[in-house]
Amino acid sequence: EVADNQIDTGDLMECLVHNKHQKEMNEKCAVGVTHFQLIQMKDFRFSYKFKMACKEDVLKLCPNIKRKVDVVICLSTTVRNDTLQEVKEQRVSLKCRKQLRVEELEMSEDIRLQPELYESCKQDIGNHCRNVAFGNAQVIECLKENKKQLLPRCHQRVFKLQETEMMDPELDYILMRVCKQMIKRFCTEADAKYMLQCLKQNKNSEMMDPKCKQMITKRQITQNTGVGLSPLHVYDLPNSLQSLSEKCFLNPAF
Repeated sequence: EVADNQIDTGDLMECLVHNKHQKEMNEKCAVGVTHFQLIQMKDFRFSYKFKMACKEDVLKLCPNIKRKVDVVICLSTTVRNDTLQEVKEQRVSLKCRKQLRVEELEMSEDIRLQPELYESCKQDIGNHCRNVAFGNAQVIECLKENKKQLLPRCHQRVFKLQETEMMDPELDYILMRVCKQMIKRFCTEADAKYMLQCLKQNKNSEMMDPKCKQMITKRQITQNTGVGLSPLHVYDLPNSLQSLSEKCFLNPAF
């Protein structure tokens, strides 16, 4: 359909990525799409739409950075810092912020698209998630479920990922996929950062899907057992603690 409408290759690839786990998708095509995504991670300029939307922002805010994951971290950290500080004008342009969100969501789907996490957790994946297929964030979910058994390096990365997801639930791929219809039913007007909060408020509704309810409960357990994993710890901090929140949650080198 996209090809018939003669949309550029950036839109075509974005469409293939978005639909690669659909039942109608040819298996060889899905493998090819994932391979192309992995190649794109080497240089953000390989991602046509990302390059076109963000090249000026990258030159200004993230000079000399080429690896896609590093560019995404640099730009997303800038966006979150500006959001926390409630600046009048975001440093990252609107068109770049929109495409950045697309890239972040795509990367959340497969641990191999997050090189630092993947490399840190390779041994644990072999130990605990050997029979879990890549894609659909299944390996990431497996690591979360086995967090107490993870080696320190992997455990730290997984905890950091969960912090990010609690602050920005849209990046929790499994939650968004399992609860997609319930979000449409209950939370269409909810701010993205309070999406999980909205789902929790509607968890016991008779109209709540059982699988989504189970996933919400899992995320609640994570919040209750992990210090710092409540989004309110970040978004409702007083100004005096703002710099500390940035250091703890937003600095990729921390």
